[in-house]
Amino acid sequence: MVSFAELSLTSFLADRLQQAGFTAPTPIQAAAIPLALEGRDLLAQAKTGSGKTLAFLIPLIERAVKENWKSAGHPSAQAGSSRSPRALVLAPTRELALQIEMELRKYAPPSVTSLAVYGGVPIDRHYRALRQAPMIVIGTPGRLLDVAGTRHLDLRGVEYVVMDEADQMLDRGFLRDIQRILQLLPAQRQTMLFSATFSPEILTLAESMLKNPARTSVDPGVNSPTKITHAYYVVPSEASRVQLIHTLLQASEAGDQSMVFCDQKYKVKRLAARLGGEPASVGAITGNHSQAQRERTLTAFRSGRLRSLVATDVAARGLDVPSVSQVIHYELPGNPTSYVHRAGRTGRAERSGATLLILSPQEEHEYLAMVRRLRIQTKRLALP
Repeated sequence: MVSFAELSLTSFLADRLQQAGFTAPTPIQAAAIPLALEGRDLLAQAKTGSGKTLAFLIPLIERAVKENWKSAGHPSAQAGSSRSPRALVLAPTRELALQIEMELRKYAPPSVTSLAVYGGVPIDRHYRALRQAPMIVIGTPGRLLDVAGTRHLDLRGVEYVVMDEADQMLDRGFLRDIQRILQLLPAQRQTMLFSATFSPEILTLAESMLKNPARTSVDPGVNSPTKITHAYYVVPSEASRVQLIHTLLQASEAGDQSMVFCDQKYKVKRLAARLGGEPASVGAITGNHSQAQRERTLTAFRSGRLRSLVATDVAARGLDVPSVSQVIHYELPGNPTSYVHRAGRTGRAERSGATLLILSPQEEHEYLAMVRRLRIQTKRLALP
């Protein structure tokens, strides 16, 4: 597939893609979309920033429009129970669930209704929204089980299932919740599983979810997007880290935005305060912030009101802000996958980006070993 025009998509979806400037698919889209449109189960490997969200949303929207989806009932449903959605998308974090629904709303007509359900907000809000019987539900496993367990969500009419970031799902310990959700789904369905890696655990999960799946891999291993440059500084002290980050943020060009990642929540709070907080256009996000706080901060960052965002790995996936020109790691990330997904917040939409690490002398050796495993080229920079 060389262009989206070859797919003969419905006019609304084709027009929206064209308006967004998308004419040619990314490699994962070219590989996955035709298979998904054929109704195949799919095990797809795709790195961060590769366009995988549209790889499963385009077939979902196309199917919903062409088949004139309505929310499905179920013959054995009790009187008064909710109608079932036709599609279910599983995501590991609320930020990613919201990001997926945001993308869906960009390209789907208003008749294709959707709802994101996730923890951190009053569950009554989701109970009320589910009364409208959305066709597509996007959610985190825990909250999905909560609303299904109280019979506000009936999954027996689901025909199309996607699990996004399956590797992170398992890393976060969601396997038991996923297995419980699978038991609530009908046996006859189309299922697609997206993951950055095909680990033995992923393949075992795939066997329980998929039937005779097509398998596509556009980037073996865990790789970083090619338009991102990698470099690092070695600093002598903690105070030097903060001063260097301040210098790097101040040096960014007008219109560019930055993300700074820390491993621990208290470091995020302390660093954001030292950088001046929101009066200095610096926001902060951790798992300790309420969902309302996180949504306000992300909205401000996406709109450009905040030039910099300090965060834990809660913001390392699902956040797509094309104007992020640099990602700064306050210290060495805990593992290679975390490093790659943080770095993937820049270099979006075919733009160039930079990822910079601020390391102690003791961390330098470990970092160089990490990038060798990831086959990433990096260089040490002189302190400004």
